[in-house]
Amino acid sequence: MLTYKWAKNKMEHIEGLNHLSVEITPPAPPSIENKPVAILLVIDRSGSMDGLAEDSRIAEASASKLDFVKKASEKLVDMMRDGDEIGIVSFDHIARIEYPLSPITRNERFIIKDRIRAMDTGGTTNVSDGLEQAYRQISKALLKTHHVKMILLSDGEANEGITEIDDLATIVKGYRNGGTSISTIGVGTDYNSFFMESIATSSGGMFYHLNSMKKLESILTAELQTLASLTMKSAKLSIQLPKGLQRSSNLNEYTEDANGTIYIGNVFEEQEIIIGIFTDEKGTQIESKNLTLTLEFTDHEGTKNQQSTHLTLPLVADSEMDDVQINHDVVKSVQRLMESKVKREAIRHFEDHNFEAVHSIDMSSFEKLSSNYDFEMKESMMEIEELKETLSHDIKQEERSLIKDVYASNLQASRRKRRN
Repeated sequence: MLTYKWAKNKMEHIEGLNHLSVEITPPAPPSIENKPVAILLVIDRSGSMDGLAEDSRIAEASASKLDFVKKASEKLVDMMRDGDEIGIVSFDHIARIEYPLSPITRNERFIIKDRIRAMDTGGTTNVSDGLEQAYRQISKALLKTHHVKMILLSDGEANEGITEIDDLATIVKGYRNGGTSISTIGVGTDYNSFFMESIATSSGGMFYHLNSMKKLESILTAELQTLASLTMKSAKLSIQLPKGLQRSSNLNEYTEDANGTIYIGNVFEEQEIIIGIFTDEKGTQIESKNLTLTLEFTDHEGTKNQQSTHLTLPLVADSEMDDVQINHDVVKSVQRLMESKVKREAIRHFEDHNFEAVHSIDMSSFEKLSSNYDFEMKESMMEIEELKETLSHDIKQEERSLIKDVYASNLQASRRKRRN
């Protein structure tokens, strides 16, 4: 379940740079039927959700964004099994419980869908109240018997309740610690990507952008299927370093605490976590350095698991690096994650209308990486420059949707193992 690779088999003891690839594989799902799931849909019904959807191919031409969200929510209810639980919370300036979290039965399905269809648009956007009203319905007993997930669907940025990203991220970290993650779905092109990403990643969930409304059903389907087969929950990775070695934050941009523990959340497929390891200009004694990786998680039966792996990194003088062995697969992963991070940073500045910051993004890290591993980085740098140029001009509505899709797809790619 826990394996590792170094980008270089040894490192300079003075101003050395290396990258550690940690691969995490969840246990195989049990052959018997897994635990039931409990899903809380948190649906934005603010006035902007009355706007027309970009893609009207799966409903009448006059369908609004809320119409599509309701249609997909009904589809989700049909897909869930008897014994699963669902709750519906909607929000504008305040939250409203449309259907309390309850077990699904044949008769209840009709009632749930009637409640969904009855939702209508209202006023402003109070995301925090919607999330809070949903989270209050999750009991400790439910977490032991069900796989639990909250899914937020919104087309805007919070302008009521808790509106600061950092404050809301702190709250949903508490949800994560309580065993509940939130996946977020950005509807349309007016929402703030970083806002929606922060809610998802701080809680251990995933962020999606709807580049077409037709995609919404497939997103909800994927969330349901992966949740039902979940075998690794609330995963976190810690690294114990000896004196003389230092590390950077993980390139995947998973949340870390003050002690450097990486909170990965629920793991549905193989994950590759990349961490930079380095020595400073003062140097250390030239000897092998021992590190310890520890993975902690809760399995599908609710049992807490812990696995530790010990690894060694030889530190040598610069003159002994001539025969260094470089793992180019790891370096490609580093390149991919660095590119993803910089692209999303550029888009964040663009959405904040800070075009000067878009142009001034530092690209020196690619040059340093290229020199350290003797690896060509020009293609990544050219792609980023092309994106920066696109973000510097007035763009059409459909292009804004593509840019948001770039943001979400790059984040999703950083949350799974690189495919060769």
